[in-house]
Amino acid sequence: MTEERARALWERALSTQYGAEDVTVATDAGTGAIAGVVRYGLEDPGHGIISSLYVDPASQGCGVGSRLLRGAESALTEEDVESASLWVFADNAASIAFYATHGWLPGSEPPARDREFGEPVYRLSKSFPDARPTPPPSGSEPGSRTADQPGAATAFAAGICP
Repeated sequence: MTEERARALWERALSTQYGAEDVTVATDAGTGAIAGVVRYGLEDPGHGIISSLYVDPASQGCGVGSRLLRGAESALTEEDVESASLWVFADNAASIAFYATHGWLPGSEPPARDREFGEPVYRLSKSFPDARPTPPPSGSEPGSRTADQPGAATAFAAGICP
């Protein structure tokens, strides 16, 4: 991926137009620089989506991505999500391996084409067997947020690799 495309992905991930998605930003505890970001939400009742997970190259390999992903998974299971999916560029072997270590697996379908960049992408999925079945949304109990309700933004400070 070119630096220009990577910059476009970061700008989109950091935009303030989150819609129904939740966003978590990891920052360097010392400098306040952005170390990584994850966006996630409900795609359908009972099914979540990790829309993006980006980690600054200087912070890769330090646990920032794992912490962001685990936090998103935890938040989705609190919404009674039984499964979730994400898209990863087919030529991004490091990311595919990262997700595999966290239990995200490809389906049987061939790669699709990313709408924005035209690059081949794989859809990876993960099941959350301990999730409760999703009740019909009423707006008052946990797990009842629908995909059209606004999301939340959170942040945490992370130690950055030396």
